[in-house]
Amino acid sequence: MKLQQISIMIFISLLALFLFFVSSFFSTIILSSYQNLEEKYLENQLEEVVNKINDDFFSLSCTVSDWGYWNDTVDFVKGNKPDYVFDNLEEDTFDNLYLNLMVFTNKKGEIIYSGSYDLQKKMMIEVPSLFTKKLDLQNPLMNISESEKKVHGFVLLPESPLMVVSQPIMYSDLSGDVEGIVIFGKYLNQQEIARLGILTKSNLSFYKTEDISLPRDMISDITKNSNKGRGFIKPVNPEIISAYYSFQDIFGVDALILQVTRTRDIFHQGIDTTIKVIGIILIGGLLLGLTFIFMLNQKILKRISSIAFQVHEIGRAGSSSDLVTI
Repeated sequence: MKLQQISIMIFISLLALFLFFVSSFFSTIILSSYQNLEEKYLENQLEEVVNKINDDFFSLSCTVSDWGYWNDTVDFVKGNKPDYVFDNLEEDTFDNLYLNLMVFTNKKGEIIYSGSYDLQKKMMIEVPSLFTKKLDLQNPLMNISESEKKVHGFVLLPESPLMVVSQPIMYSDLSGDVEGIVIFGKYLNQQEIARLGILTKSNLSFYKTEDISLPRDMISDITKNSNKGRGFIKPVNPEIISAYYSFQDIFGVDALILQVTRTRDIFHQGIDTTIKVIGIILIGGLLLGLTFIFMLNQKILKRISSIAFQVHEIGRAGSSSDLVTI
């Protein structure tokens, strides 16, 4: 094989190897950057939804405080204010406070009043069975030992999950003993989920932990991450990626999983960018390689081949007087 052919084959092999490693390096870096960007964007969306839910709990907490620390409420649960319901617990109250549930108990857990309201149909509805009978004093909502402590969380009802906040009932100046508990709640139904989706510009869903069709080890990862204050992100397929967050019920048990999904537009943009970059590298490397091979052949290999040929011919002729032309 001629020197030119050997040299060109070696150079082409080295060039191909170099282009392969450079393309692999850049594709890994670019795709990794776009994946991180995709996950960060989704994580921000998830955080926004979680913060909105926490804001709703905070709003419930503020509202329930106005009713729990009120002299009239104390008199009502003690049986000294029979007109309290007529004066304060009309349908407009539920509508104005954006509530589905209002429950008042005495310190024994006996229900003094319970009412449920449909915010969409604007009418009173049947109260969930949990709040139609005496509440067990061991129920976390019946916290009468700490006068200024509120309890909040989800109660998983057959109808839909219920966001609840409970508040001890005391006089406005916080004097005296706790006389009962007031509980306010709001359903996390389809209408409320749609509202959250509009407010946060997210495609979201909620699932009960025992109902969601996810592997148990994945649910375990979701709850672990949620307990650390962050979400769990995992691609569903090449077109969809999801972020998950677990919420606890009033007993402190992970019971409700939030799922936020989005299409993988960012990732696909990363693939397009990677293909273009690799294409540029390959085309540029190919042109550079061809130019280098041409220059190598013209300036070096042809001259070496010429010298080798002349030396070979001089040797074959057996003439020592012939000169090699450079």
